[in-house]
Amino acid sequence: MADGDQALPAGSRPVVLAVDDYPSMLELLAVVLEPDYELVTATDGAAALKVLASRRVDAVLLDVLLPGMHGLDVLLTIKALDPALAVILISGLADAPMIVRGMRFGAFDYVTKPFAEPHLRHLVAGAVKARRANPQTVLLIGAEPAFVATLAVFLSRYVDVATAAPSLGGLPDPLARNPLVVVYHGGGAPDAPADFIDRLHERYPQLRLVALMPRADVAGHPDGRLAATWCTFIGTPHRLDHVFQRIATLVPGLHDLAAFSSRLGPYVLKLVEVVARSYQSPLEARGLARAVGLSVDRLAHVVRAKLGAPLMDYVGRFRFEVARHLVTVTDATLDDVATQAGFSSASHLSRIFVQRSGFRPGNYRIQLRNRGSWPPPSLPAWAAGSAEQVGRRAGPRARRRAQGEPTVATGVRRGRIREKLRAGTLPHPGQYRFIPRVRPSVSEATTCAACDEAIEQGDLMCDYLYTSGRGVTLHLECSALWEQQGQDPAPSPSRRRTRAR
Repeated sequence: MADGDQALPAGSRPVVLAVDDYPSMLELLAVVLEPDYELVTATDGAAALKVLASRRVDAVLLDVLLPGMHGLDVLLTIKALDPALAVILISGLADAPMIVRGMRFGAFDYVTKPFAEPHLRHLVAGAVKARRANPQTVLLIGAEPAFVATLAVFLSRYVDVATAAPSLGGLPDPLARNPLVVVYHGGGAPDAPADFIDRLHERYPQLRLVALMPRADVAGHPDGRLAATWCTFIGTPHRLDHVFQRIATLVPGLHDLAAFSSRLGPYVLKLVEVVARSYQSPLEARGLARAVGLSVDRLAHVVRAKLGAPLMDYVGRFRFEVARHLVTVTDATLDDVATQAGFSSASHLSRIFVQRSGFRPGNYRIQLRNRGSWPPPSLPAWAAGSAEQVGRRAGPRARRRAQGEPTVATGVRRGRIREKLRAGTLPHPGQYRFIPRVRPSVSEATTCAACDEAIEQGDLMCDYLYTSGRGVTLHLECSALWEQQGQDPAPSPSRRRTRAR
């Protein structure tokens, strides 16, 4: 396999970079790993760093004794470029001081030649798992949803994107999650922008920052620390392609982003500006074309050629990123998020959210809280199928199964919901009557009483009518029932006897 091959599409096998100056060792590693991994090889440190600069890698097998650049020097350079990338050191010498130095420099583990093949496969699997748990992630910090969405639409093609408000309290825990690069849009922070940037660096010492802020804020900073090597300043107003070029120089393997941004052209940049300014209003192709200064057909052709997607698909992706940011940084209701993001209704937003992320908005917010403001992985392409299948034909049970989450038979869930009602742990406790049916149709106003999310056509649900006359409806797959309320109650003795018979 040639060094520096182009990256494969998302969902392909994990990529392992093997660095060794002996071709026979590289051939052995290929035999051991290639059934499960894509192996990329390099014979010295310089070639290895070139590969890392040109594509995404999930783990590195690094020989310590290399010609030219020593393996430990290569390790230090790799950890400076990408702290989340796991590196396994390999050497023919059981040199204890070298092992200690390598682990101190951030190596994931160390093996000596000859090695046991099962042990090496186990180490590589652990390294890839660690990488997938903390992937290359760009953190966008800003108070303006339009700024966050503009960058997220394009960056999400190449890296994972997390978003946050300009507040230290809402940022990921540095002991668990470290962003590769932070892009900060000045303003909205409780401190002055320059002081907030200094506190960001204290929180993430290995931070590489791109700061977009007025030059006056930098000029007024007393000790000029914004000129440090870890911070890149871009004055506002800024050009989008210039921002992408700067990010591409900081993130390993983002040369494709640099090439992509260089050919956006004035019409696409104008379209991005128009959508960012008016996304909350109804938008149609004719109005966008008029604002950009092209005919509808010409603009559609330009957008498809430059972005590889239909014109209105960009608008939909932009609104989704606005909604995702609002779900992340606020506790707003689904109706409020839909209004602020420019969606026609809460049910429309919920449907688009499932199509784009594989999660309902409420479930996504719960996952964020569990992961410390870090975005949950999207539904895998092999499980999701087309957006149409996930968003319209697949019900909650199918989506949970596709995400690897446990599912429970409908009858069992209804029984457990009744147990929760009797225990008074569900909304509106009191005397009730269960109506065992799935309605043939639902209106956009129908929401789950536990999570307040819209119930879509075809979703499995339970209706309950209380003696007070109040009726409530619950999703059978509602995360608020099965994740926030604790463990499922044990079945009653009568239910156990029924199953025994």
